[in-house]
Amino acid sequence: MRHQVFQTQNTFLAPEINIVLYNDKDYPRKFTVDFGANDVKNPAANRHSCLSRKPVAVMNGPPFDQWDPSARPRPYGSFERSTSMAVIPAKSFAHRYYPVGFFSRMPCEITLTITDQADGQKIASRIVVAKPSQEEDVEPDDVSVTATAQSQVEDKRQLVTILVKNNAAKPVAFRLVRKMLLDCDADISDSLIKEGMEGSFVRIEKDSYAAVLTAVTMRSEAVSKDCRLSAEFQGLTQLSRRHPLRQVTVPLSATAQDRHAAPRVAK
Repeated sequence: MRHQVFQTQNTFLAPEINIVLYNDKDYPRKFTVDFGANDVKNPAANRHSCLSRKPVAVMNGPPFDQWDPSARPRPYGSFERSTSMAVIPAKSFAHRYYPVGFFSRMPCEITLTITDQADGQKIASRIVVAKPSQEEDVEPDDVSVTATAQSQVEDKRQLVTILVKNNAAKPVAFRLVRKMLLDCDADISDSLIKEGMEGSFVRIEKDSYAAVLTAVTMRSEAVSKDCRLSAEFQGLTQLSRRHPLRQVTVPLSATAQDRHAAPRVAK
């Protein structure tokens, strides 16, 4: 089960623990990700745990949900729970995250458990959450970009993840300029734009990742073969026309929504 675990600082409830699960097979695979909360039965059992100072009920109850607009829950609520399901299309990936937030002191640690629903195989992955570095941000000159779109059949929604890897030895910073739908009978349904994770300013530590999420609600079941999401980014200065972040285009057509989407870069 190939995966990446990393820390970000991109929402109101930062820091976030992120995991990217890769499916290298030619068929879909289903996984669950447990961010360790179920193992914290006694808050004093592990004084280094990021979860030991905040029971699960605190994260899943009113103090956590108050960040959502009333009567308009954000489309990423299912991402922000201690246990999450991921159905990964063939040759694609899925991203999930869990906000540790200001409920914990740092440094602290979390052990994630990944379970393959086909055979019950489990893999544990430990991450130590630390305070962000104080290094000065640089231009995102050495980044690589991948993207995927996942269908949510029950509510005609697609969740688009643009995954950016920082290959440089220093933190990089950039910001989302705009997100647009092209040739789609659909709407961008971000109920609450928070920094980084769903738009605005993004900072990536050295040799790490960040994910920009977008929820798209289809108005009809039929999806145009030309339907796509276009996202444009900007560095500390204007990005060059051939920069991989200048314009990232993710296809949302019926044939593309259930597989890895190779983002198109503006020429």
